[in-house]
Amino acid sequence: KKVNSMKFSKLLILVLFPFSFQVFGQSNFVPGYIITQENETIKGLIDLRKNVRNTEQIKFKNSESEKVQIFTPFTAKEFGTEDKNTIYISKEITYNQDKDILSKKVFLEVVVKGKASLYLTTTNGNKVRYFTQKGTDEIVELYETSRLIEKKGDVHHAPSTYLKKEKKYIGVLNSLFFDCPKSVGLIKNTTLSKKSLQKVFLAYNRCFGDEKSINEKIFKKRNSEFAFKLGYSTSNISYEGNLNLVPESKSIQGLTMGMAYYIAPVTYIDNLLIGVHADYTLKGAKTTDFSRIAFNSTAKSNVTLKYANLGLTLKYNF
Repeated sequence: KKVNSMKFSKLLILVLFPFSFQVFGQSNFVPGYIITQENETIKGLIDLRKNVRNTEQIKFKNSESEKVQIFTPFTAKEFGTEDKNTIYISKEITYNQDKDILSKKVFLEVVVKGKASLYLTTTNGNKVRYFTQKGTDEIVELYETSRLIEKKGDVHHAPSTYLKKEKKYIGVLNSLFFDCPKSVGLIKNTTLSKKSLQKVFLAYNRCFGDEKSINEKIFKKRNSEFAFKLGYSTSNISYEGNLNLVPESKSIQGLTMGMAYYIAPVTYIDNLLIGVHADYTLKGAKTTDFSRIAFNSTAKSNVTLKYANLGLTLKYNF
């Protein structure tokens, strides 16, 4: 049998059920600083995250080539970015979890700093918790609870249950901000979110001319990240145009490589990101051409598929 290598141009490939596995770069070292418990300031690179990792520890390097050092809330009292748009401080907190009261020392992200300060942290399960401190008073959690309410039925309605939220943080804010009528007027409609709480805390601090200590850039900076992509994909294929061309396999496999850039669509939801990604895929398959079978010869064909892909991705970091 005679074996030839040729290109088949009249090939239609139908892609069915593609899948891929993507590996994203995880570290995010940016210029920053550490203040140790001995009040020593060290400048270098910090591994800034937007999840529970920065609550428990911060990775630090003096430079790109240096080894990583790990600081905890017991060894560092503060860390942040070089421009101080993002700052974390070490504090002892008490919070409610599954009807238990827990106490631990963590890094809190500074959201508003002033006469009344607002902090946030991420605990296990990626639950975002908010805390407040007025002056040198103790740190208090701002939280809400939920309980199941049973509604009795009657002749016209069957019994039912519903979940009722109790906004415990509203009472805390009313108690703390009683000396600023402007902020008290905002509390009623405040939700337990970064942007909503920011608004009422800024209003309270402005009552006392405490604006210089508020870093409003912290709310204007959007979370963003770059990522490298590496994947493997497989697809089913079908042929049209040359019925003598028979694939040796019904699937075609190959590698996918690319890059992606993600940015938060809104500044107060750090985990939700919209991304633009560019991929390059290279796949190959073998076929046999039986058009010359009457002459006792067939021809082998190597089919190569190359394509670039540009698209949008919605990503949520758990």
